[in-house]
Order: sequence, then structure tokens, then C-alpha cells
Amino acid sequence: LASRIAVMRDGRIEQLGTPEEIYNEPATLYVAGFVGAPSMNMLQATVTGDKLAIAESAVRISLPVRYANAAREGAQMVVGIRPEALRVATGAATDLSLPVEIEVVELTGPELVTTARIGTQRLTACLP
Repeated sequence: LASRIAVMRDGRIEQLGTPEEIYNEPATLYVAGFVGAPSMNMLQATVTGDKLAIAESAVRISLPVRYANAAREGAQMVVGIRPEALRVATGAATDLSLPVEIEVVELTGPELVTTARIGTQRLTACLP
């Protein structure tokens, strides 16, 4: 692999960095959606106190500490979650739980690719 790569859009560099930096810390929504398969889930949300309210649902998740000081009440945000970062929860719900409605489950060999819905928004999970 290259030590540094550039993600370009319309002849402009969107992000320059190591493959790990680009995958784990995308600089723009374009980069976040471009890198990875399936692509990153991007959920619309609104800052409500110290929580993020996922649009068109009753779901509230904790606002990450590193954004808490910069986020203002009512601000619109996009929550990016990689499909492989999601897991099926067992037990009691936590601040990071996302109650979803499962729509499709597809066995792709070593994993299950699951499409689910939160309100009107869809997300994909790659489960072992």
C-alpha cells in the first residue's frame, strides 16, 4: 500500500493522508462516503443538550466529548458510523444503543450484511 494517498473530487484534493487516516478520520462527507465498502452510514442528527437526536426518530445518543464544546443547541450534524463498527446488542440499552428496524439480512460468506432503518434513515451493518 501507498504511504500516503490523495482523494480527489472534480480535480481538487479532498484529503491527503495515510490510508488509515483517510479511513478512520475522513475530512469531508465525500471522503467518508467514498472510502470503504459498504460505505459509511451517515445519519442526520440535531444537537439537543448533550445528546444527538437522530432525525425523524426517537433515538438519542450521547454527543462525543470531543465535539461537546463546539456543538451548539439545535445545530445540524451528520453522524458517521462504519458498517463494521455496529454490533447486535444484548442486554439493557445504553447511550450508544441504536434501536433499529431490520429490513434485509444478506449472508455474504463470513459476515451478515444487514440493512436497517432508524426513522426514515437507513443504515448498513456488517456483522460477524
